[in-house]
Amino acid sequence: MELGEPMQPQVEEKSEMGFGARLRSGLNEQVRAEDRLRLALDTIPALLHSAEADGSLDYFNQRWLDYLGVSLDDIKGWGWISKIHPDDVDAFVKEWRSSLRTGEPLEAEARVRRQDGAYRWMLHRKVPLREKQGKIIKWYGSSIDIHDRKQAEDALRLSQTCMAHAQRLAQIGSWAYRFSDEVHWDNPEHWSEELWRITDFDPSKGFPPTELIFSRIHPEDRKRVVEATTQTIESGQGLNVKYRYFRVDGTLRVFCSIGTVIHTDDTVKRYVGATIDVTEQERILDELKRSEFYLSEGQRLGHAGSWSINPSGFFDYWSRDLFQIYGLDPEKKAPTIEEYLASVHSQDREFMARMIERMLAEHSGCDVKKRIVRPDGKVRYVRCVGIPIVENGFLKRIVGTAMDITEQEELAQELGRREAYLAEAQDLVTQAASDGNLIRARLSGQPKPIASSSMTKRSRQQ
Repeated sequence: MELGEPMQPQVEEKSEMGFGARLRSGLNEQVRAEDRLRLALDTIPALLHSAEADGSLDYFNQRWLDYLGVSLDDIKGWGWISKIHPDDVDAFVKEWRSSLRTGEPLEAEARVRRQDGAYRWMLHRKVPLREKQGKIIKWYGSSIDIHDRKQAEDALRLSQTCMAHAQRLAQIGSWAYRFSDEVHWDNPEHWSEELWRITDFDPSKGFPPTELIFSRIHPEDRKRVVEATTQTIESGQGLNVKYRYFRVDGTLRVFCSIGTVIHTDDTVKRYVGATIDVTEQERILDELKRSEFYLSEGQRLGHAGSWSINPSGFFDYWSRDLFQIYGLDPEKKAPTIEEYLASVHSQDREFMARMIERMLAEHSGCDVKKRIVRPDGKVRYVRCVGIPIVENGFLKRIVGTAMDITEQEELAQELGRREAYLAEAQDLVTQAASDGNLIRARLSGQPKPIASSSMTKRSRQQ
């Protein structure tokens, strides 16, 4: 501007080009922000999606598309339904439509087909986006692959079910208590279903007090159980105690409790274990003991013993009475076949050896009489009876009894001798009577009587 030239007013330029540049700059920045957001959504390790207010899905992030092996056009809208497992699709869509109707967030599980064709369990969550007036304008959701967790849960559930059935069949109940201090295990944490059943407590009433449990133990056993429990708590030694227990109806059962103290970490101390209803086992054991007693007494009174020989030709059992019959030490194990045959009388030994070989080869039994020689040199007569135990054509073992029949044999021999003496005496009497008749006949002049066959034989011998 030259001197003296009139001054013109300065007006700030606000051209349309300047406004457009700012608008374009703002739009570019928005696009860049959206790109960054989309990049973030596609990059984060999550399966994300969004839906319109009517429930049709309009966006899946790239991880979802890669997981499914499809493009967005393949599954947008309601096309994603084709990727849901046929067994899950109806229930899942029903829940989704329910959320659309009520506006409540969705949380549901369904299996989704992966790009390799494998179905995997997913946990799907969707939440609504509302405008200020509360109207839903969008849904945003995420899906988490829970397949491994689901399988682990199923395996755990199966394990728990099998454990419950096993405990029921075996009548075993498990328990766990947490210590409130070093000596008081007064916080019950776990009772298995079977423990509630065998102890006859109602689980709906909560864990029973320890005092109530111990009050049901038979008075004669209670002190012993308390002492065993105390010793376990104080020394850490394992619990193993058997006792009688009264159910509510007065039925007496026999229980066996085993347990131990464990430390799950530096601060938590627990008393865990199991209680087993052994009533039937105890009854069977008592019956077995009685049977064994009666058998033992019968064998002792009848001078009999029992034995068992396996297919390999080894004695795997000799009863105590059998050791006594053979004059052997019952505290030692059953003899070998060679040791057994050595105790058999030399004149019967070869016969018994062949008999044992035949029994094992033909799966047959025996009923034989033999002589044995005890270590003190005394000869005894023994009757041996055996039967084979065969299952599916295979010999399992041969079992039998051995009876000392020495007295019977000696009586039989004595009876035989006496019968021979009696027969001899009868022959002598008959001969004397015949001789007397002959003499009388000669004196009286009568004919000579006909001699009996026995007399004739004797006369010839004389």
